[in-house]
Amino acid sequence: MTYSATCTVGSGCVATARRTIGPKPSVTLAPGNLTVCTGEKINLTARSETGTSYRWNTGATTSSISVSATGSYQVAVTDSRGCSTSATASIVVEQPVSVTITPQSLTLCEGQTAILTALGPSNISTYKWSTGATSETIVAGKTGTYAVEVKSEGGCSARVSTTITVLPRLTIRSSATAVCANQNVTLAATGCEKTKLIWSTGATGTELVVRPSQTTVISATCLSSLCSVNNTASTTVTVVSPPASPTITGSQTACFGGVISLSAVCETGTALWNGASKDGVFVGTASRAGVLIYMAICTNAVNCASTSIYSVTVAAPPVITASPNVAVCVGEPLTLTASCSTGEVVWNNAVAGSRFVVNTSVAGINTISISCSNAAGCSNQVVRQVSIGSLSSFSLVNTGTYPAAGSTLIADVPESFLYIAPSLPASVALVGSVCGNGGEFSYSIARAGASSAPVIYRQQNTTLTVPGSATGMPALGAGRYVVTIMTPTGLRVINFTIAGSGAGRTATPEATEAELSVRVIGNPVVNDAEIIVDGAEGKTLNLFLSDMQGRAVHTFTQEDAPASFRYRLPMSGQLSGMYILKAVTDTKQKSIRILKGN
Repeated sequence: MTYSATCTVGSGCVATARRTIGPKPSVTLAPGNLTVCTGEKINLTARSETGTSYRWNTGATTSSISVSATGSYQVAVTDSRGCSTSATASIVVEQPVSVTITPQSLTLCEGQTAILTALGPSNISTYKWSTGATSETIVAGKTGTYAVEVKSEGGCSARVSTTITVLPRLTIRSSATAVCANQNVTLAATGCEKTKLIWSTGATGTELVVRPSQTTVISATCLSSLCSVNNTASTTVTVVSPPASPTITGSQTACFGGVISLSAVCETGTALWNGASKDGVFVGTASRAGVLIYMAICTNAVNCASTSIYSVTVAAPPVITASPNVAVCVGEPLTLTASCSTGEVVWNNAVAGSRFVVNTSVAGINTISISCSNAAGCSNQVVRQVSIGSLSSFSLVNTGTYPAAGSTLIADVPESFLYIAPSLPASVALVGSVCGNGGEFSYSIARAGASSAPVIYRQQNTTLTVPGSATGMPALGAGRYVVTIMTPTGLRVINFTIAGSGAGRTATPEATEAELSVRVIGNPVVNDAEIIVDGAEGKTLNLFLSDMQGRAVHTFTQEDAPASFRYRLPMSGQLSGMYILKAVTDTKQKSIRILKGN
């Protein structure tokens, strides 16, 4: 509000004075009255819309001051008119809050609990535990750290923590709860690691190995003063009786190479054998003569075992010694012989005796079985083959003048050959018969004239010299021959072959042939035999593998054989022993022995 005063002087002079009177400046303090904690600084700020200057009772002249002590803080604010006003704030500084937890660092036994209490001054207004509780006390029973934060009425706070260790209950862990008698069982105790542990057997330490012969209760005691309630534990090891021994049935005798079949039965479960078995049945081969031992096993749920032993006596087969395979002509008498190491010889499962007369009236292959049996009922058998060749009549007659050297005469028989005649006036007559497929033929030769030149025949390194005037010659078998004819003018030589087939063929002089060679790479052999045959180039090569009893094991034919023929002879599936390999061409043959190892 504005006030004015006017004065008038007699002559009419007037003077006026005015004064405006307004409100004092306003002021507020923020914050106002406050309680704080020791060490905490508070900023007091004076706020005034019209004030232009400030003066605090601390002497400060700024609008804000920082205080940390208890007291009454006043500020005077003056505006531009010089009017002033003041405001006061009271600050109370509290002492810091302290708190402890009792008990501290506690050790408990499993199942026990502890009451934790936060202790502090009376001005504490709130509690907050790490468990979430807000009371002065809590109940704890687990291993861990427990913390509490408290605040005073003035907002001062403090935090403290404690730890609780819960000792585990003494327990015993067993590697097995049910075992066979005298089987190792390992017991391990936990919950007593930091103190001494003693077992009911008197042993110490956290582990114990026992071999109970009967069901046993074993206990352990932890010598600790902390947990007297939980310091003993025990476990029971049950000893299970073994099952009844298996019952075995089957033959107690067998023949070498025969089948052994045994059956074992357990009261419960399936029997196992010391060899291959299925459903309690054992099937094997009598691989050697003598007594073979077999064992059957019965087990129960905890693998306790009982066994039974069974013996089988294996008898060796009789040994047969017999005539070899043979080739004859139709009508030629033939008797085979054989003997057994034990027992009587039986031919073709019908005729008994050591000798057997073969019927050779029909051409072909006659297969004859030879068998023997011993007292144990074990038998052995070998087979012999008799090749019976047919006879064919033939004639070879020269008419007119004697043929010149090198002439070819063809006979209408399964074989023919080249004949080189001596330079003599003569006539030739060749008569007789031929036996095919390895048979023999007989012939005669007649000559005219005064010559008595000898004729020399060589067969398989056997030499026979016959005068040129002879009328009869010995029989010659199928094979390769060297004929040397001595004439007045010198020697004439020819090689020729008497084969088993090829009627009407003309044999020509042969070049000198290399000997047949058969080699085995690595002898004895374990698996297949690698063989090399040399000297059969361009010919049909036949391979015959047989055992020492003459039984055929393997045959193979190679047409148009190379100069060096390589062949893998399958022997991996054969028994160990000695074998004979024969390589045969139309003019040569070679036999070697092969030893088959294990």
